[in-house]
Amino acid sequence: MSEQVRGQGATLERQALAALRKMRQKLDEIEHARTEPIAIVGVGCRLPGGANDPAAFWDLLRNGVDAIREVPTDRWKVEEYFDPNPGTPGKTYSRWGGFMDQIDRFDAEFFGISPREAVHMDPQQRIFLEVAWEALEDAGEPRYLDPPMSDFEVETLIEHPVSARNERGDGHR
Repeated sequence: MSEQVRGQGATLERQALAALRKMRQKLDEIEHARTEPIAIVGVGCRLPGGANDPAAFWDLLRNGVDAIREVPTDRWKVEEYFDPNPGTPGKTYSRWGGFMDQIDRFDAEFFGISPREAVHMDPQQRIFLEVAWEALEDAGEPRYLDPPMSDFEVETLIEHPVSARNERGDGHR
């Protein structure tokens, strides 16, 4: 075998070895990221049963509290939407659910949101803002605690399955 062919073989071996080392390094990084521990540094919550902070949520769990209750009268007139037959279109067959308290209370001004805009916000967006803020407070993140929170942009996609099923009325979209 000529020196030139031997030299090319050695070069190919070195290149293959370098590629294998690079792939091994990438694999190690992926494995490390997959098993790397996480830290929860701040918590906020709004849950049925009056669990509006982690301590209240823990009390619910510790005491085995059932947070399911009849539909509150300030939500909707249950008689208009109730039917004991689960197959009745546009009706619910339960008078019970997990309901959060005071979802209508929102300090729009605190978040730099106009009253007109706040009225049209999805309640889930308002609750998200409040709970995210509480999680930042709980985490002790002072750099984020001076409104306005102009550094944040949050996008959510929340699908409402009941509405989606009712578009065609046959369970399909």
